[in-house]
Amino acid sequence: MAMLGITKHSKVPLRLMTIAGFALAALSLLIAIGYFTAKLIFWNSFNMGMAPLLIGQFFFGAVQMIFLGMLGEYVGAIQTQVRNLPHVIERERINFDRIGD
Repeated sequence: MAMLGITKHSKVPLRLMTIAGFALAALSLLIAIGYFTAKLIFWNSFNMGMAPLLIGQFFFGAVQMIFLGMLGEYVGAIQTQVRNLPHVIERERINFDRIGD
């Protein structure tokens, strides 16, 4: 029930996914630039290893997170329109006659 309450009435998880994707993509790019700079400076003594593959994998995972968050925002906007909730909630009506009185 708690999970339904979070996902049904809030866009926060969708926005967190998008923001986390942008943050991870930026971090991956910074690490890639640092790794590339270190490779250029220490050309002969710097071994390639698995780091470029992992950096690329994290970057493409971050891009997927960004697009998943954007797709979720789109679906959330559609669901908000389809839900057909009232724009206001009335506490009481003043100076309105009841129908049939």
